[in-house]
Formats: sequence, C-alpha cells, structure tokens
Amino acid sequence: TRKFLFLNARETMWDANAWYMERFNLQEGRMNPARPIICITFEDVLDPDNRKVFKDYMKYLIGISQRTSMQVVRCKYYEIQTFLKYCDEKNVKLGEIGATDLERYINALNEIDIEASYFNRQMMDICSFIKYLQAKGNAPEFMFHLNYYLKKTVTKHNDRSVPEDKERKVLEALGAAPENLRLMFLNLWGIGLRVSEVCVIKGDSFIWDGNDGWIRIYQNKMKSEKRVPVPETLYEL
Repeated sequence: TRKFLFLNARETMWDANAWYMERFNLQEGRMNPARPIICITFEDVLDPDNRKVFKDYMKYLIGISQRTSMQVVRCKYYEIQTFLKYCDEKNVKLGEIGATDLERYINALNEIDIEASYFNRQMMDICSFIKYLQAKGNAPEFMFHLNYYLKKTVTKHNDRSVPEDKERKVLEALGAAPENLRLMFLNLWGIGLRVSEVCVIKGDSFIWDGNDGWIRIYQNKMKSEKRVPVPETLYEL
C-alpha cells in the first residue's frame, strides 16, 4: 500500500518512512541493473528529530550529483543508519551532539573487530553527515579532528587465479549444467567479465567487426561502455 501511495502521489512524499527508487528520475548509469535498489527505509531510526534530518541528508545525496551511483548512496545510508541507531540507544539528539558523543561512538566501533579500511570509511561518512548538519544549522559547531582517529591501512593483493587443472575439470563438467549457466560461465571465463556485467548482457551486446567478434558492455562503476574481443576458443565452445 505504501509503495502505491509513494509512487502515485502528486508530489514526492519526503516525509514517508519508505522511499521507492522507481519514483525518482535517475540518470542512466546511476543504478546498477544487476543490483537494483528497490527502496530505502527510515523506520529503524526511532528519534523523530534524528529521523527527519536523516531524510533530509538522503534527499541531498540522491539529488546532489547525477554521477553519484546509488550503490555509493546506499553505503552511506547504512553507515549513518547504524550511527543513528547508536544515538537512539544513548539518547543522543543530533541537535545537541558534540565531540564527546562522536568519540564515544568511535570507542564503541573500536571494540568491534572490523578492517581498518571499513572503519575509516565509516568515520568519513559520519563526519560528512555531521558537517552537512552543521552547515544546515541542525547540529552545533564543534572541533573534531578526523585524521587523529583514522587507522593505518595496508593494501592487500587478492590472488584470484584458478589452477589450470581446476579450469579443465569445470570445462569437462560444463556440459551437464543448464544452458544459461554454461553461457554465463563461458562469458566469465573466456572474456573476463564481472558477474554483474554477465547478468545484464543484452541481445545486441555481441557484434561482428569483419571476422572478429566483440562484446559491448556498459560499466556502471566506470560510467562508460567497454568493448572486449571475444576469443576464438569461445566460437568453438
């Protein structure tokens, strides 16, 4: 019922506790069709004043830039939602928040075993949220040195290579798999596409340029189309 009301209202119901993305005229490329965002909800934030400014900030994020992907917006949404749930537990109102409250939240996060890069991202998203509130006059001004709390990160290399003997076993057993799974695997294995890219291949994605086969894929992450040559081995398979 609330989806119908939100989508069919004459004006956008920004006070609603569930926003359905179908309502918004999002520029092509902002939403990954392989991982669509149906709606975002606000009912988990109990304090009505905190919930109101949360909605204002999400409205700002959705409309701030037509190049900001909805996946990025959703990540920020989850970080802020977690922070506001903490505020509910500690009876912290954003209109009265101070540096001490943020430091207590940071100490609570430090007690959780999470990666340094994820911790830093949470801190940056929360501080951006607080700065927005301060600029709008919805939070008091106070000094907070974010760099003091950021953790040192070490870049790791993830070896995703697959041994040739395992590749051979998969290819030998591929004939027993359903046709759609066979085609998905061959596109992943032979062309090097992402899983999300394979899930949104269209009928006109494969093209011929003379005697050479190509596939055209729109990359939501890069906001551009890429062309990849199709190996001749795939013709035979």
